[in-house]
Amino acid sequence: MAIAGFGDFEEGTVPATPTATHWRSYFKTDGMYYVDDAGIETGPLVGSFVNVAYGGIYVKDAAVGQATNIAPAKLTAFAANGHADNCTPDHTDDSIAIDVGYDGDYKVEVSLSFNGSASTIFTFFIRKNGVESVYAGQHEFSATPKIANVAFFGTIDGLVATDKITVYVESDANGKTITVAQGQLDIFRVH
Repeated sequence: MAIAGFGDFEEGTVPATPTATHWRSYFKTDGMYYVDDAGIETGPLVGSFVNVAYGGIYVKDAAVGQATNIAPAKLTAFAANGHADNCTPDHTDDSIAIDVGYDGDYKVEVSLSFNGSASTIFTFFIRKNGVESVYAGQHEFSATPKIANVAFFGTIDGLVATDKITVYVESDANGKTITVAQGQLDIFRVH
């Protein structure tokens, strides 16, 4: 197949030595991904398939409430660890930690389905080591609350080993309650 500006492209095979307008990409027996441009091997590619890091924690079909106040507190709804590679999800701490050797920028995604106290505004923030980021989600319940959904995401730059990503929640008044029925916190290394 031809790709504009790049010449011919072959995926998954190792053809004869490429010409100036022909390149190839392939996996070798060492498990690494390589690109060969005009006969010059430029692999393994770091950051494409190597050094992948991701992790997640989630809650499914839960009905346990959490007290909320004006002062933010860590969301403690997560009940299980999801898949992970080079990150350490810990639902018992409601956090995901970066493993040694996988520093970088991470995309963080939060999705929650929840119910809460009537006539209350709930705000959620992604935090790095307990420090609030600019990434947030918010929902205001009416006098007759119904299940709400909130999803938000952002890229947290410069994460290093043992940094922890969490979600915090606050309400516009003290003594309110939130019940997260479904939810997940996921992180993916992007650079």
